[in-house]
Amino acid sequence: MAIQVLWLAQYGYAPLPVHFVGKAGTALLMISIVGLIFADLGTSTFFHLLYIAALAAGIWGIAMYWLAGYIYTKQGVGLLRKELGEKYGA
Repeated sequence: MAIQVLWLAQYGYAPLPVHFVGKAGTALLMISIVGLIFADLGTSTFFHLLYIAALAAGIWGIAMYWLAGYIYTKQGVGLLRKELGEKYGA
């Protein structure tokens, strides 16, 4: 992603706007970390369910980060193709 930002900057583009998927992934990972910490405080059914929910939130958060990366890559490649197509007449 950093290489793509630098490449887009050569053509006058600012960094791509932040997508909602990345923000949601961050929120899920933050919730997951807190949930996993609190799940270690006890051994009852509640803490076991909290552990499972926090683990699920962490997995979804990671998946959403990968999806956000895919979206950013697709947007950046589209901009670069458009720019290079105009430059080289393709």
